This record gives sequence, C-alpha cells and structure tokens, in this order.
Amino acid sequence: RRAPLAGAAGWRPPALVARPLSSAASGAEGKNVGGAGTTFRGRRRFYKEVTIKPREADGGFGVALDGRNLRTPHRNELVVPSQALARAIANEWDSQVESIQPSAMPLMTLACTALDLVEARRETVENELLKFLHTDTLLFPGHPDETEKQLLKLQRLHWTPLVNWASSTYGHLNVCHDVGIELHPQATFDAVRSELDAMTIWQFAAAEYLAAGCKSIIIPLALFRRHISVTEAVLASRVEEEHQMKQWGLVEGGHDVDRAHINAQVAAGAVFLGLVTPI
Repeated sequence: RRAPLAGAAGWRPPALVARPLSSAASGAEGKNVGGAGTTFRGRRRFYKEVTIKPREADGGFGVALDGRNLRTPHRNELVVPSQALARAIANEWDSQVESIQPSAMPLMTLACTALDLVEARRETVENELLKFLHTDTLLFPGHPDETEKQLLKLQRLHWTPLVNWASSTYGHLNVCHDVGIELHPQATFDAVRSELDAMTIWQFAAAEYLAAGCKSIIIPLALFRRHISVTEAVLASRVEEEHQMKQWGLVEGGHDVDRAHINAQVAAGAVFLGLVTPI
C-alpha cells in the first residue's frame, strides 16, 4: 500500500555526511590538525588541551588541540558561527578518553559536513529532499479499514498535527490512505524550496541529517521552526517501530540499538540546528 520510498524500510535520503572525521594529519606548518592523511578512528588521544579560538576577522570560532587549529578532511579550517557550537565541539574532543571515536562526535561530523560538502552538493541534495516531500512517512498513515486501531491512534497523535502544521505553513499536503498519492500543489514545493534556500550551510547540513534519521522532511522543518521538541521529533519518527515492539516484543541487540541510534541522531541534529539558528 505504501509508496516505494515511504516508510522506515524504503526511505533513502541523499547523504551529505561522508567521512568527515575519517582522515586527518598535522598541517604542513605544524599549526593545524586535520585534513587528508592518517585516520583518527581508534587512534590514542594525542592531545592534552582543547580550547576555542575567537576570530576577529570573520566573527567565527575555531577549535584547537594543544594550540593547533582543527581542520576538516577537505583541509578547510574548522570555523563555526557560534561560540556555543565551538564549545560543544571542543567538549566532544575533550570527552575522548583513551582512543578517539568519531562516532561519539556528531557535532564535529556535522560541522565538517557543512564546511566541506554543502556548497558543492547543495542543489542536488535539495532536489532530492523535495522529492521525498512527496513520499514523506508522515503522509502515509494506515487505512482505517486495514490498520490496527492502536497504530492509527499513534499516527493521529504524532503525525496528524505535524502534517496540519506543515500544510498551514508551506501549503496543502496530500495524505495517502490507499494505493497512490496525488502530487502536492507546486506552490507547496516552492514554499519548502524557499525555506531550504534560505538556510545557512550549517542549518542545511542539520536538516539533511535529521531527514535521514527521521525518514521525513516535515519533522526537520518543524524542528527548524522550533515547532516541536527533540522528544516529539523522536516519537513521530518511530511511531510504527514502537508499535511493533509493543505488539511483538523487543529484540535485544536489534530494536534497542535502533532506538538508541535514532535518539542520538535526532538529538545531535536538533542540538546542532539550535546552536546555529538565532532565537
């Protein structure tokens, strides 16, 4: 009944996030850490002090390990737009104990993604995100005659208000209750495109990251507008999975890992988005 790209199993967003911490080496002058070269993953912690460096030239903030500025895998100097984000990234580095685990540094990952990949691939990714608006998970609730009442209740509780909000904010959205779904009005696509166009590289990277985790573009837009909380975003993105777990039980090493992963991904994306979006 679902469209091919909708739902937890089929939704495949374009990935901007690509190996942001997979390669690093000391700069040629010994003043930088990062760029192409040796991998950080699993490497023993080689630094003692992590600091942030305000920049008068552009108003940004850098992060340094023992005084050496961090660089991205594409050798861009790591300069972020807010002191709060710089402190959060510095805390990720300072929290590494014996060995460096990039998977425990999602904010660093997103910062590198924004600096290295967004400008080069923005148009392609934006077009893909707009395609997924048509097959957003939230637009495919169960058919009243074919779906368990408890699942329908959860979908109406967590999905319907978000769809209504998106429709009032960006324009009418068609909801599928049967086999197919009509295309949304062009004005709706144009309004969402304008929202994505207006985002900074930082906000755009977070929105794409959240779309991948939530299997929805509506949820990241609601977070961007501060319409919902992180908890509400997680609940909306896991309606069907949580229902299945209640019906059939939790599989240890499977369902619990998936739940922890999505919680961490949505929380990291939302925190990053909040730290780069002025109130």
